[in-house]
Amino acid sequence: MKLQPKPFAQILAGTKKIEIRLFDEKRQKIHMGDTIIFSCMDNELDTIQTKVTDLVQFGTFKELFNKYEPASYGADNVNDYKSMYQYYSEEEEQKYGVLAIHLQVV
Repeated sequence: MKLQPKPFAQILAGTKKIEIRLFDEKRQKIHMGDTIIFSCMDNELDTIQTKVTDLVQFGTFKELFNKYEPASYGADNVNDYKSMYQYYSEEEEQKYGVLAIHLQVV
């Protein structure tokens, strides 16, 4: 999976432990124990290998953001859920729901 530089650095530093995605067809194939390799969009040769430790589904980004401490998913506060709409439409959110992918760097 590709990440912007800031969340890539947060996962690498161990401060971001949850990656948030739509629960679309691609993410429905992810299971606990799977390995996910993230690459930085600025330099795709920069990668981080992670292990999926938990998967939690939510109906909306707002529900997910209210469940966890903002730092665990790389945000400053719970109202940052609105920033997810620059990547995903509200229609996609309603269609698929969202997924909290709990990660451990390996």
